[in-house]
Amino acid sequence: GAWGRQGGLYFNRSPYLEAYPHPEFTVAGSAGGCSAEPGEESDELPTGPSGKTRADGVRQTFLRGPTALQELIPPMITGDPYRIAGLVAFGINMLHSIPDP
Repeated sequence: GAWGRQGGLYFNRSPYLEAYPHPEFTVAGSAGGCSAEPGEESDELPTGPSGKTRADGVRQTFLRGPTALQELIPPMITGDPYRIAGLVAFGINMLHSIPDP
């Protein structure tokens, strides 16, 4: 037995850390049809930070909020609800995130 002994084979042990108390994480959906719980869908347009609804009548899809990457493919092809002229991606590998789009 040379494992973990002086002069023997070394293996790293991580230090023991107490569990960190953190607040509950809230998940607020804003990705198109995923923004409401089942049965809570509404025909009313949601209000934005200014207290007004969007002029084009579109819900929160692509309004500077998180969205599922799969939801970007049809608007890129069709231009509906509006044409996507550019896409800034940070910290993601799109070729591995959506195989076979």
